[in-house]
Amino acid sequence: MVHIYDRDMWNLASENQQLAAINYKDGFENMLISIGLNDDIHGEKAVWMFPVPANPDDVVIDILKGFPLLQGKDIDTVYNTAVGVSGLFMAGYSTFPLGSLVALPFIFVGQMRTF
Repeated sequence: MVHIYDRDMWNLASENQQLAAINYKDGFENMLISIGLNDDIHGEKAVWMFPVPANPDDVVIDILKGFPLLQGKDIDTVYNTAVGVSGLFMAGYSTFPLGSLVALPFIFVGQMRTF
């Protein structure tokens, strides 16, 4: 939630994007948080409030100038591709005997013509 100071009052601003990267190691959580705000925000000061599930003495907050570029694969796409390939394989395997029966008459007819 972002509050923007505008001379005589604080207004609530809407966020259009929120990104987070969390790394948990040795009992400590490092979290990078970034938000995107609308372009029509006017004001001199802003406050961004977010909950931190820890004692205030255990929290260290730094302001970074950028957010790292993270790359990876979309798990839905990977799953759908794997299931789709497996499904085609199973469908082909289960209909293999039918394919042989359909192809056999044409093979015999072709051989009979050569006699």
